[in-house]
Amino acid sequence: MGREGVGRCWKMTAPPFPFRADQQPETGKGNVMSFKIKAKKYKAVAKHKLKNMTLEEHLKDVLGRVRAEFEKTGEVGAAFECVAENGELITIPIAWKSSEEKYASFGPLKDTFRRRGVRRYVFMNEVWQSKSKNKDFKGAPRDDPNRTEAVMVSGVERNGPRKEFVADIKRQGTKATLGPWETIDRSDPESSSSWWGLELMEEGYSDRPKVAEPTMGPQEIATQADIEDLLDEHPNAAKDMQSVMEVSEGLWDLLCQLHQGKNDDVLGDQFWAGFEKITAIVIEGLYQFPNAPKMKSLAQFLRDHPDRHPMFASVPSFVHPSEQQRDRYGLALGGFLNEMGKQGHSELAVLDAVINVFIRVGIIGMGALRLADFIDDKLADPKQLSEIIRQMHGETENKAA
Repeated sequence: MGREGVGRCWKMTAPPFPFRADQQPETGKGNVMSFKIKAKKYKAVAKHKLKNMTLEEHLKDVLGRVRAEFEKTGEVGAAFECVAENGELITIPIAWKSSEEKYASFGPLKDTFRRRGVRRYVFMNEVWQSKSKNKDFKGAPRDDPNRTEAVMVSGVERNGPRKEFVADIKRQGTKATLGPWETIDRSDPESSSSWWGLELMEEGYSDRPKVAEPTMGPQEIATQADIEDLLDEHPNAAKDMQSVMEVSEGLWDLLCQLHQGKNDDVLGDQFWAGFEKITAIVIEGLYQFPNAPKMKSLAQFLRDHPDRHPMFASVPSFVHPSEQQRDRYGLALGGFLNEMGKQGHSELAVLDAVINVFIRVGIIGMGALRLADFIDDKLADPKQLSEIIRQMHGETENKAA
């Protein structure tokens, strides 16, 4: 049975303030974290199976998993599940907190799908519905006082078919049930128009001119397995990688300790104080050891991998930290990095470690998209670095005076 004449809009999510010692800051809690953990386990057994599926088979598989997840938890984590030409399974958890974030993700997702060779994707999410029989209401479904809930699953094959399904959510107290899946028919003129989530592989949809594609170089924090692979053939490189890892984890642990046990109001002040100090250290380091190609490559990696790095910030907007907090973080971070130098870690290893932590903190505070723009505009431009250094030193002199 088809479903026509229904207005829909996605639900928005607002993850809690992250960056505590007992939390994993990159993902937060709730639907997104739950879906990422399950998706990671699923990848190990699903890659070969999904690679050889048709869109119809992929959708059938997802519809079954979504129903099972809803029956177990009463909710569905929003995500894109993509299959690339090389068989890679790319799962992108989604946690839009506003309509602005939702629409701002269109271009970057489209670029990611093109650059990583996505040939098929399935999107799942909870939505609000406003039935067309409510003739008096003309606004967005989320604003309809008589709105209803549903789960929507959409699938798109590159140069192929598109299919959409929806199932109503019924809640009674704490119990939630999912109704039967129905096909969404968008061919009827009276039905709601197609949404941009179906256009992410339409090359002619964007009005931006085509430009040369930047290269996709790996820019990930090293793992112990990487180091072990290098030990025999490149012992010096392995030693440097180990050094970067040790300093990165030590610096991250220090930041978590400084934030531990604080409520959200105080934590906002402290978070941005820490972010400011980490950024200043990176700027000073890059001014001394410039590496524009590496920073540009890093910025592009952030844009290309929303499956690893959330596109948008997970903390409240920027607030100017107090001088007390700035001084506190300056002393703590400066003391830690001085100690790392005394222990024999090279200046370049320390800088790489600080950049790693800067990326982790920056994704929380800015999101991967804004952070990538900041890196391109500021940290990969020698002239901008010089100007920032001049301003920083000027502020220090004024403060001393």
